[in-house]
Amino acid sequence: MKVLVTGANGQLGTDLCQVLQHLELIPLTHRDIEIGDMSSVKQVFNKYKPDIVINTAAYVRVDDCETEQDKAFKVNALGARNVAVAAQELGARLVHMSTDYVFGGVGETL
Repeated sequence: MKVLVTGANGQLGTDLCQVLQHLELIPLTHRDIEIGDMSSVKQVFNKYKPDIVINTAAYVRVDDCETEQDKAFKVNALGARNVAVAAQELGARLVHMSTDYVFGGVGETL
């Protein structure tokens, strides 16, 4: 069983790769895949043809998300979508890691 992990050099991705090292693991970092770019995601997924995709890639610097909104959106929103679409097209199961924080983006209390 091939398990592809995005964000493999982040805190969660690193720990997850250690726990899953007994499997056929495909650890990917931002140097290996640009999850904000659908063509990059599809190219990498088609190369490895994973059975399971675990998306731990994220733009996690909360303060920087305010000043670098485009980067944060590209990774955290478009990237998550791209990974989900590419996994579905391959018939791979998807595990997506996220946070319990939800931001409305307009400064109002939700």
